[in-house]
Amino acid sequence: MDSAIIPGPSSVVLSDFAANADRVLSVRQSASFIWELMLYSLLREEVLIQDEALVLSSKFAEIFRAPSYTSVLDELFEMGTLVVLTYPTDAYPTPDLQDLSRTCPMQARSQYIQRYTTKGAKPFTPTPKQLKVHEDLDRILSGHSTAQRRTGLNSKVDIFDRFSNVMSGIVVDRRYRPWMRTAFRGLTNRLLDDFAAYCANPERAIERIRNSRMEPRPGPKLQFTRSLAYQVAETYSPQEAKASQRLMQTVFAYVFNEREKAVGRYSSVLRELMVPAETQLEVLHDLKPGITIDAVVKTPLRLPLPAPGFSSVIAEVRRSDAGRRLREAVKKRSTRAFEEQCDAWMAVSHELARRTSKFRRVNAVSILATLPGQVKSVVNSVIVEGIYRHCELQSPNVWKALFAERAIALGLAVTGDLFKEITGRWYENQDYCRQLEELVYFRCTDLTS
Repeated sequence: MDSAIIPGPSSVVLSDFAANADRVLSVRQSASFIWELMLYSLLREEVLIQDEALVLSSKFAEIFRAPSYTSVLDELFEMGTLVVLTYPTDAYPTPDLQDLSRTCPMQARSQYIQRYTTKGAKPFTPTPKQLKVHEDLDRILSGHSTAQRRTGLNSKVDIFDRFSNVMSGIVVDRRYRPWMRTAFRGLTNRLLDDFAAYCANPERAIERIRNSRMEPRPGPKLQFTRSLAYQVAETYSPQEAKASQRLMQTVFAYVFNEREKAVGRYSSVLRELMVPAETQLEVLHDLKPGITIDAVVKTPLRLPLPAPGFSSVIAEVRRSDAGRRLREAVKKRSTRAFEEQCDAWMAVSHELARRTSKFRRVNAVSILATLPGQVKSVVNSVIVEGIYRHCELQSPNVWKALFAERAIALGLAVTGDLFKEITGRWYENQDYCRQLEELVYFRCTDLTS
C-alpha cells in the first residue's frame, strides 16, 4: 500500500556539527566530511551550518588552515549549496559589533561569544589558528553572494524563548521519561525539576552558578539560553552535567531546525528529540517488529576527490535533469517515489562517471520498507556505503537481521524517514530505538513536519 506523497524540507542543517564540532570532526577524516557535503548537495537545495559552529571549532581550524584545504573550503562554497547561517546584525547589542557584522560576520560572531556567552560552559578564547580561520571565512564568504544568510530569516520566533518553553515541557512531561532515561543516562528527577525551575526563572540558574563560586555569563538579555543552561549544568555532578548538556543540545537542535524549516542531522553526538504522540501510543515490545523490507537497490557512485575542480562536478550534476529528479524523488514517500528515486540515482551515477577520472567509490543503497499498524506506512531511506566502514548489503534479509539486532555502523544515512517512522512507532521500546539509531553513523531526519 502506498502512503501519501509528502514533500519534505529542501534544506538540511548540520545539527550535530553545531552540537559539538570538535567531536564530530574527530570521528571523521576530513575527506569523508567533504564527501558528505557533496552527497547532501546532490540531495538537498541547501546545506546549512551555523556560524557559531565554525567559529568555535578548534578541529575545523586545524584542518582548514592546512594549505591543501584552504582552496577546498572555497570550493565547498562554490558548489552553491553550503550556506552559513549568520547572527542577525540588528541582534548584536552594541554598535561596533553591528558595524563589524556587515562586512566580517564571522569575526563579529567570535567577538560576541567572547564578550557575552560561552563555548559550552566555559568562556571562549580563540586560538591564533581560529582567528585566522575567522578571517579566511569572512574573505571567502564575501566572494560568494549566496553562501550566507541571516538565521531565522523568515521567522519571528525568539529561539531562546522557544528553547525554554520546549525544555520546560519535556522535563515536566512524564511521557518523555522512557526516552530520556535511555538517551541521556545520568538524568535524575531532582535535576529535571531544577531545570523546570530555571526555565521559569533564569535568575535561579544565575544564583546557583554564583553560589558554586563561578561567574555567570547570562548574555545581554535575561533568558534561559543554551549557554546559561550549560553553565548551570556544570554545578552538578559530572554525570548529571554531561547528561543534561546533551539533552539541551537535542532540544536546541529541535527548535533551531523547526525555525529554519529544515531537516536535521543526528548521530551519537546529537540525539533526536522523540516527541510522543498526543493519542495513545502503539506499544510494541517485541524486539523484532513486523517490518517488511520490500526492496533494496544499490547504485554505485563515483564521488570526485577533494581536489581543485570538484565543486564544478557537483554543481553540474545538480543542474542536470538527473540531479533535479533525484532531489524531487527523495522528498516523497511512496512506492512510486522509490522507483523514481532508484532511476534518478542511476542517472546521477552516469553523470558523475563521465565527469570524474579520480574518485572515491561509494554505493547509494535505497531501501523501501512497509511498517505494520492500523494504517500501514511505506517509507524509503538511503544509506551510503563506502565513506566510513565498508559493509556490503547483500539482500533484504540482511536488513531484516540488522533491524532486529544491535549492529555495527554501516555508513551514512542521507535520508532517514525509515528511522523516524520506526523510532516514533516503537517509542516506548527505547532499547530497540537505541539499537536502530546505532545502525548508522549519521542520519538526516525531518522532525519538523
